[in-house]
Amino acid sequence: EVNTRSRDARREANISELRRTLVLYESNRGRYPVCPTEVQINGLTDCFSSAIISEGIANVLPIDPRNGVGGGNCGDDDSFYYCYVSIDGQSYTIRYLLETGTILGKSEGWNSVSP
Repeated sequence: EVNTRSRDARREANISELRRTLVLYESNRGRYPVCPTEVQINGLTDCFSSAIISEGIANVLPIDPRNGVGGGNCGDDDSFYYCYVSIDGQSYTIRYLLETGTILGKSEGWNSVSP
């Protein structure tokens, strides 16, 4: 369906934007934001977003197009959140849910990116 493919394309663009903010943060601070427990990115007040915003890199961060639809937590089958974790600031993982298998090199379901 067009809407699901469109949302997945938006997710990929959002994840690219989040990764760019992490490159800037790391170049300023010498590490990534430390959030030792995986957080749902809400764009403003979660551990990840507040670190990026307080550094002046962005005023608000992107959230999943279906943010929170289905409720649940990071990793649940129908939970539409971007999820971030970095235990030591040396690396990070962002996880996100794709609705289709139409993104080249990605599969339907949970995907993750790291530096």
